[in-house]
Amino acid sequence: MNLVAESNLDGEYVPSPVERIRKQVAEYEASGGVEGATLEGRPVVILTSVGVTSGKVRKNPLMRIVDGDRYVAVASAAGAPENPSWYTNLVAHPRIRLQDGASVKEFLAREVSGDEKRHYWAVAEQFWPHFPEYRRLAGRREIPIMVLEPVEPRTSIGNPADERNKALVLEAFDTLFNRRDYAAAQRFWSPDYLQHSAHIEPGRDGLFDLIKASPAEMRYENGLIIASGDYVMLHGRFSNTGLPANWIAVDIVRLQDGLLAEHWDVLQDEATAEESKSGLPMFGDTFPTRP
Repeated sequence: MNLVAESNLDGEYVPSPVERIRKQVAEYEASGGVEGATLEGRPVVILTSVGVTSGKVRKNPLMRIVDGDRYVAVASAAGAPENPSWYTNLVAHPRIRLQDGASVKEFLAREVSGDEKRHYWAVAEQFWPHFPEYRRLAGRREIPIMVLEPVEPRTSIGNPADERNKALVLEAFDTLFNRRDYAAAQRFWSPDYLQHSAHIEPGRDGLFDLIKASPAEMRYENGLIIASGDYVMLHGRFSNTGLPANWIAVDIVRLQDGLLAEHWDVLQDEATAEESKSGLPMFGDTFPTRP
């Protein structure tokens, strides 16, 4: 079984928690770049990237800086001491999408240095005069510059059978874990369901009984899903379980005749920032807090 993760620009979009960014992106996209199209009178574009940790689609307005058929993205964050989150997204997932007015195209991002970076600083400062001040405010942080070079859009998002299997499993999980519709969930789980979990009684009834006994507020969120043939693997979070910590779960399911037939899982308590040795969240872009 060969599993390959995808960087999906057409995946689930999670709007920015910052209201100004969230509103500008929504206005820009809804109007084809007519509304929300400027910052201090200068034009902007909308950058679509994939979150380095969450795998979810993120969108940010950036200054419109062009050099021929290339665009330039300056990770200035107005001179803040840390790089903006979109920069780490581009380093991890360099294939991105830009909307410039009504035009939407895909690009590959690469970071520049040396003489090439000096050239692009000169280009960028022609479009936005505040960059020299941002460089001063950034202090020891070397502001990265990404050059965005056009590429042909993908003609397919993946194997159609794998895509159908991913959609089926996500619907099954939502039906059982979030909607608690047990009658509907029976359409997704085989009556001969095999369960390899240390925490769940055997069979379909064992799983359903566990969910019935769980708090009504329990929720499942999916962060990543990968499919290969009859196997689907998910990385997700169970929250409000009644336990001291959320569960971060890797679930592997085997499909047979369009039903979930077999299941394996690996579960870990979700660590807080104080508990994490890696310094990175186990799910999404933020750490949980506990009372």
